[in-house]
Amino acid sequence: MREKKGHTRCEEIERSMLQRKSKIVCPICGEELHEDNLPDVKSVVTENLYYLGGVVIVNSSVWLLVDFWHEFTRGGVTLDNPHPLTAVLMGEFDGQGGCIHFEIKEIRVRR
Repeated sequence: MREKKGHTRCEEIERSMLQRKSKIVCPICGEELHEDNLPDVKSVVTENLYYLGGVVIVNSSVWLLVDFWHEFTRGGVTLDNPHPLTAVLMGEFDGQGGCIHFEIKEIRVRR
C-alpha cells in the first residue's frame, strides 16, 4: 500500500468502515461483531494476498470469502464459545494494485 502524508490508504479505508451506521451481527450468537473480530483491509490484502509479493490485483473489483473466528467481546474478553464465521468482502483495486475500497457485505456461518 502507498503511504500518504502520515497515514496509509489502509487506515483511511478502516476509518470509513468503522464509521458505517449499520451494525454487523454474528449469525450464530446474535452479538454485535466489532473491529477486534472482523477481517480488515490490512489483514486480508496486505498480510495475506500481498504477503509473498510478485502478484497484485489491478483495475478490478473482487469478491473475497474470508474465514475468521468470533472470539472476543467488545471489551476484548475471550468468548466462552468462540465460533467460526466467513466474511463476504468486496474490494476494489487501482492500476497500481492499491486497495481503494474494501467493504464487508455479509457475515455467514462457516460451512
